[in-house]
Amino acid sequence: TLMYEEKKLLKGMGAVSREDAEVAAQSIFPEDEDAEIMHLKRKVLIVEDEEINRLIVSEFHRGTTILYGEGGYRRENTKIIQTVIPQRSLFTIRERILKIDPQAFIVINSVSEVNGRGFTLKAS
Repeated sequence: TLMYEEKKLLKGMGAVSREDAEVAAQSIFPEDEDAEIMHLKRKVLIVEDEEINRLIVSEFHRGTTILYGEGGYRRENTKIIQTVIPQRSLFTIRERILKIDPQAFIVINSVSEVNGRGFTLKAS
């Protein structure tokens, strides 16, 4: 299964059928990396905003953890939303966050492994 961004790229290259898309994908994504690309996860940290937290939980059905921290520059208490999302959802979630808060502070990291509910265990 191709990710949304890959489908857009392949469509732009003129791949119109599933077979054309698969052939085009082989030229873009080496065979040994295909499986890994499809299962990439991203950890996203966002300075806490209740509306952004609701968006992630209710519209994207992702769990969040609220971390408590202190800003290093202003020394003010702050809350940080942490969530792990599939790579294929990253662009959409980031765009929706920036619509809510155009100046949102967002940090995105690659994740090599995720275990637990919603990933290796069924979500309840």
